[in-house]
Amino acid sequence: MDFSRHLAGLDAAIDAHLRDDGWIRPKAGGPDVSARIAIEHPSETDRLIGAGIERSRPWVEISISSVPVLVKGDCVLVGAVAPFTGWRIAEAPKRPGDGRHWRAEVEPLGLVDA
Repeated sequence: MDFSRHLAGLDAAIDAHLRDDGWIRPKAGGPDVSARIAIEHPSETDRLIGAGIERSRPWVEISISSVPVLVKGDCVLVGAVAPFTGWRIAEAPKRPGDGRHWRAEVEPLGLVDA
């Protein structure tokens, strides 16, 4: 139990300091969900590392505790105020590692008003 509490505290600290304010706009409609979002862009290193790691699109990482449901087609809006930088989930999100975060490739939408 104590380990889980410490892990949740670590996740909260990472969200607060290393992720950006943002919103998830569900493809199915309904209210936007606020979340802390990390966006990673592909680099030359990603393409050179080895078998099967080549990525051509950016990906987002979002805590499952803040966004329990994330599906292909949902919009990710990054920023504290409009216009937001918009992204669309391009492939089915995955829960790698210990499953505490969503990771999904995204396609750019450009600037999006609220």
